[in-house]
Amino acid sequence: MMVSRGNCWRVHFIEGASASLKGDCMNTIIQNYNTGELKIVDIPYPQIQRGMVLVKTSYSLISAGTEKTKIDTGRMSLIGKARSRPDLVRKVIDKARKEGIWKTWETVSQRLNTPIALGYSCAGEVLEVADDVEGIRRGDLVACGGDHANHAEIVCVPKNLVVRVPEGVGVDQAAFATVGAIAMQGVRLADARVGEKVAVIGLGLVGLLTVRILNAAGCQVVGIDLDPDKIAAGRKSGCVDAISGEDEGLLEKIILFTSGHGVDATIVTAGTKSNRPIEQAGEITREKGKVVVVGAVGMDVPREPYYMKEIELVISRSYGPGRYDRSYEDQGIDYPFPYVRFTEQRNMESFLELIAARRMDLTPIITHRFPFEDATKAYDLVHGEKSENYLGILLEYKRDEKDIPVRVEHRAKGIGKGKITIGVIGAGNYATGNLLPHLKNLPDVAFGSICTASGMTASGALEKFGFRSAESDVERVIDDSDAVLIATRHNLHADLALRALGKGKAVFVEKPLVLKQEELDAFIEIGQKGFDGTLMVGLNRRFSPAVTALQSHFGPPSGPRQVLIRVNAGPIPLDHWIQDAEVGGGRLLGEGCHFVDLALALTGESISTVSASAIPTPGRPPVLWDDFSIILGMSGGSVCSIVYTSIGSRNVPKEYIEVASGGKTGIIHNFENVELWSDKGGKKRKSLTPDKGQKRQIGDWVEGIRKGVSPIPFQEIINVHQACLAAGQSMKNRETVLL
Repeated sequence: MMVSRGNCWRVHFIEGASASLKGDCMNTIIQNYNTGELKIVDIPYPQIQRGMVLVKTSYSLISAGTEKTKIDTGRMSLIGKARSRPDLVRKVIDKARKEGIWKTWETVSQRLNTPIALGYSCAGEVLEVADDVEGIRRGDLVACGGDHANHAEIVCVPKNLVVRVPEGVGVDQAAFATVGAIAMQGVRLADARVGEKVAVIGLGLVGLLTVRILNAAGCQVVGIDLDPDKIAAGRKSGCVDAISGEDEGLLEKIILFTSGHGVDATIVTAGTKSNRPIEQAGEITREKGKVVVVGAVGMDVPREPYYMKEIELVISRSYGPGRYDRSYEDQGIDYPFPYVRFTEQRNMESFLELIAARRMDLTPIITHRFPFEDATKAYDLVHGEKSENYLGILLEYKRDEKDIPVRVEHRAKGIGKGKITIGVIGAGNYATGNLLPHLKNLPDVAFGSICTASGMTASGALEKFGFRSAESDVERVIDDSDAVLIATRHNLHADLALRALGKGKAVFVEKPLVLKQEELDAFIEIGQKGFDGTLMVGLNRRFSPAVTALQSHFGPPSGPRQVLIRVNAGPIPLDHWIQDAEVGGGRLLGEGCHFVDLALALTGESISTVSASAIPTPGRPPVLWDDFSIILGMSGGSVCSIVYTSIGSRNVPKEYIEVASGGKTGIIHNFENVELWSDKGGKKRKSLTPDKGQKRQIGDWVEGIRKGVSPIPFQEIINVHQACLAAGQSMKNRETVLL
């Protein structure tokens, strides 16, 4: 029997039958950051990956403070958003200086229209576990936290953000584990000890959880808030007293409560732009006491009370050690237990253990439960469109275990005869901004299936570009397509391209093609044996109008050329995924390949020798160095110099190319202006619309599919990646490498 729900079909399984998750879909909540609109949408299941756990959600907790802020920001005008995030405005201005206003506006528009997932605290049953995850099995009940633990029927969460639910803890209360870890971390930083007297300013959800944890630790707590209902909730939650922040006798009551000393510590859990909480904390905390800021409050710290009392001020970072550390959260590398006793995962565990030991009961805090399909009503409550008091708001997911959705279909027009069906794997900002729009405009192209790691980006691209379906199985995308575009993170490129080529498909894979020599060897091997498909790599700069102008200026190669390519790339944070040797491969492989390929295009010669040097970054391998120079010796005698730097002025345009040969010189300024010099004709200037070749590259690829050829010859693709790998070897061994 089949049951339809929107655009998603469900199939009922016979009990005991094997249930594959490939191709399935689910519901999740997304926000359009441009308009602030909230929707429940069908998206493919997230894909199980290394170090991850796939969980069927039973309950997710709405974090009213954090999520209300996101919703409020989303509903602001563009000017309002800019005022709320001046740091991002500065980045936009810097980008406009380098890449032009129009290109920057396209990027900003793309980001604004990218759907955002909401939620970060949930609990449910484990469906599947990656091979490298220990201590968790299919069928376990777990609590999940972090950026992957969204309001969705299925979540795929890194192992360091998953904890087993202890016996005796309800799954509904386990859904509080992440928010509980935030409160737990604030208490740990306060170093609150048995018998100490602690103030909690802000008696919302996090504040009341903080009160309960402090009580469990043997502390006496006084709560402070402006809302009479929250003050009453504070008293019920174990506060010795709960006082209004507007009470003129607040300080006197604190003095009486502490026998004249002031509280040992104040934990600020309020959420307000007002500076009053930080001021009150300084007034009520004792000499040499501690103030811990957990909530988002005004931070104009008054010097006098903090200086005179020598108060220690600490800002708590979310769930605890590991938060925002990619090696911990995404790669699953734990901190050593003896040195970091309580990580964010161990804070989650401690919080659940308090519930299991009956030191804490969250039942009074759970004020609302909404079926997941009524989630928008819950957000109406949070946003104040319903005048009703709330604390803990849970979304309930009630799914029949035998009721498994299979796939989501987009109601698009059928694919016409003779069109090339293109499947897409990966749909990040670059693909959706620079590749898919050009494909969509080609009359010979029909979009087939799309698959992404999270599923949410696939859903957004499906609606925007008109894909036939969104999938969670890459094999189905490959099988159902004439050609495959691969735009995942770099570490997946080689494997996916080889699988698609093995099935005779025309393949476009974003650069780089490979990160390792053994991956390149696999392509060399299939090239020697021959393969039915075609291979194209997204080395787009050779297709730009500026490069075409230079090539026309010099004409066919008539002698060696001297080429200088300078790239003012700017810094990238060390924790960015491209800086991960296993995932992004570093900037040499991740972006340097563009300019190595450009050297081939500008000389018409292959690369024979590679010599490279870099400014070392302590503790990092050569492939991850951000500032390097490469000298390429070409087969026809040309010499190409590539200078790639992250330490230059942000005010200097990103790319400069200069070519000299036979009494002629050609200069490209950031793909916007071209200077063409000769001894006979002087100088000619050409002003161009900034264009790095993506549109022509896509058009040439599709045209090449008809003819069974690639716009970039296979041997040149191999030569470029041989040179990039050799550059890393040259940096490491301080030697010239012969290809």
